[in-house]
Amino acid sequence: IGCLPVINDNNELIGIVSDKDIFHAIYESQHGFTSLKVSDLMTIDVIVGLYDDDLDYIASVMTYNRIRHVPIVEGKKIVGLLSIGDIVKAQMKNMEFENRYLKQYIDGTYPA
Repeated sequence: IGCLPVINDNNELIGIVSDKDIFHAIYESQHGFTSLKVSDLMTIDVIVGLYDDDLDYIASVMTYNRIRHVPIVEGKKIVGLLSIGDIVKAQMKNMEFENRYLKQYIDGTYPA
């Protein structure tokens, strides 16, 4: 687990805590880390995606902002969480399909 979304009593996304946030807090307050609260650590200005966003767009948002997780929201409610691993898996699956069809086309075995 690389991050945890933080939600309020209305199930609305209000922040996110990543492993990076925790590591920074440990480094900055080496002796007082255990007394910190989630609200002390969480990122409030969360970069989010929408349910209809294209995976390539989300991947570019992650790359540009150097983040590994993007909460997916509808309104202010979180409906999912995409990780860079999810993006890579989806891209690999697309490449596998494309390779299969290209090989079949080259071999002359493509059914169309």
